[in-house]
Amino acid sequence: RGSVWLNSNNSCAGTSNCEYRVNSLLLNDGDVYLSAQTAAPATTNGIYNTLTTSELSGSGNFYLHTNVAGSRGDQLVVNNNATGNFKIFVQDTGVSPQSDDAMTLVKTGGGDTSFTLGNTGGFVDLGTYEYVLKSDGNSNWNLTNDVKPNPDPNPNPKPDPKPDPKPDPKPDPTPAPTPTPVPEKRITPSTAAVLNMAATLPLVFDAELNSIRERLNIMKASPHNNNVWGTTYNTRNNVTTDAGAGFEQTLTGMTVGIDSRNDIPEGIATLGAFMGYSHSHIGFDRGGHGSVGSYSLG
Repeated sequence: RGSVWLNSNNSCAGTSNCEYRVNSLLLNDGDVYLSAQTAAPATTNGIYNTLTTSELSGSGNFYLHTNVAGSRGDQLVVNNNATGNFKIFVQDTGVSPQSDDAMTLVKTGGGDTSFTLGNTGGFVDLGTYEYVLKSDGNSNWNLTNDVKPNPDPNPNPKPDPKPDPKPDPKPDPTPAPTPTPVPEKRITPSTAAVLNMAATLPLVFDAELNSIRERLNIMKASPHNNNVWGTTYNTRNNVTTDAGAGFEQTLTGMTVGIDSRNDIPEGIATLGAFMGYSHSHIGFDRGGHGSVGSYSLG
């Protein structure tokens, strides 16, 4: 077991990329860093490395830097067979890509091998959406925002014991086009937090407005000349959205005011003023929390 850093002395500094070749690579729970330093952050104009080997076997971890928004990144290439189980750890610039194009991180010539994303939760946070590592079915592994799992293959399909004979099948003159698969995206926790906070504000406004509506209803039921009044309220909301955001909000508040009701020739005129304060604690479904303090005057 050990660790290997490619370009550890920045020998490729000033070039667009670096390429390294080895005849074969056998890992025994070892680590390979395709970057100068393990803690170096990925940058939009950084140097990216490609490691090419004829064969890969064993088990271990590969650490890659990427700039998916710029379609650049480290890459592992296995010309022949690859066998074993490996984890890919990805550190990206964090810039949100403008397109949904996947980035190939691993290319192999075939073999019985498995590559999985080692990042926490099995995804990379890239701006708006989460990215996962998926096989394309052609011995390559891509970083993509399509989080829909690949369908399970059916290695032993059951044949039809008595198929209907069709010696002269009529071809379909206009076969239906194959539908384009719809990707399934999932927003990142940071994006969900922004959406959650935005969705909180209408709930705060509605709770504060309800306290005024209740006061107006009381005035209709109990006529009076003038009065000082106050009310408190406490609400709890559980909100989920199709976009993948959700939160639980606990809101407490108070409103105080003064009003008067006067008869006029045209009817009854009500004048008044109020001020209020509310505080909301928001717990995000996907981790984290926030708070909102609101003042109102009218």
